[in-house]
This record gives sequence, structure tokens and C-alpha cells, in this order.
Amino acid sequence: MRNLFWSLIWRLHHWDVALSHRIALQQDSHNQNARLYRPAWISAHLGDSWLWAIVAGYWLKVAYARRGEDGGAGTRLVLTWLSSVIASIGLTLVIKQWVRRTRPGQGHLLYGAGADVHSFPSGHAARLSTIAVWASSLAPGWGVLAWPLTILVGWSRIALGIHYVGDVVAGSVLGCAVGLIFRCWWCRKKLTR
Repeated sequence: MRNLFWSLIWRLHHWDVALSHRIALQQDSHNQNARLYRPAWISAHLGDSWLWAIVAGYWLKVAYARRGEDGGAGTRLVLTWLSSVIASIGLTLVIKQWVRRTRPGQGHLLYGAGADVHSFPSGHAARLSTIAVWASSLAPGWGVLAWPLTILVGWSRIALGIHYVGDVVAGSVLGCAVGLIFRCWWCRKKLTR
């Protein structure tokens, strides 16, 4: 049974590598997909922690300013969302240290030595999937745009050779699960008040 499991993992890994290689863009100007390289590079950073820390700060400021109108519910909502994002980041880093999958483009582009040299699961995909689960509560109307943004960032991470397809899928599943757990907790807590 153990050999069957590792055989399956080995086959999935090779399928994942082959699919990811087909999606990856080449920076070479003779390649027909070269015009997509710069937009992919920009969108690969739309899931960066520092950017979402700024967004979280803004939402906290707005929610805190409205605490008189809603009794602090908005502030608690944003803090619960922020807690879910931090939880997804923490889980991602723990899993990365446990699995230790090498990035497809190790040693170039965005990453050097540090905590994020491993690729599985994608932290950007996890973070943005958690955000997307919460988006409709945090930004009614605009929240629906979080899902296409999540897909764009995931694609760009694969296209630039920073992640494999499996990394992005696993990160998305992890982020959605964390987001849903915290969202369900928030809804239950809100109903009991």
C-alpha cells in the first residue's frame, strides 16, 4: 500500500511539472507569449502581504471610524478577517517547511534565501483565496472581483515559474478552507449576539 501511495505521488508530481512547464512563459522576446511576461510579473505581486497589510489598515481605519454606528461590529469583522489571513499565512509556512518542495525556477526572479524558498503550497494563492471568501462581507459590490484577481495571481505565479500548478491549487484549497472556517465562526458568533 505504501508503494502504491508513493507511486501515485511520483506520477502526480511529474504531471504537475509537465503541466506547469507548458503554462510557464518565456522571457525571450522571440516567444509569442513574451508580451504577457510583464503583466504576469506585475500581477504576481498583487497577493503580496505588504499590499494586503495596507488594505487591512485602511479597512480597520474605516471600520473604527464607524464604530459608533454599528457598535464595533465592523471592526470585529475586519479583525476576524485579518485573523483568518494570518492563520492561512501561518499554515502555509508550516506546510512549506514540512513538505520542502523546491520552486520550479529556484534561484531566479523573485526569491532568494529565506523562509519562502519552498513552493508548496502557494502562499499567494492561500492568502487571496482567504480574502476572496471574505470579500463580499468586507467590500460589498467590489468583493466579487476578488475571485478573478485570485485566479490571475495564481496563473501569473505559474506563468513566471515561481510555482507549480499543484502549489497554486493546494494554496487555494487551503485558503478557502481557512476562510470558510473563520467565516462560519463569525456568522455563528454574530447570530448569538
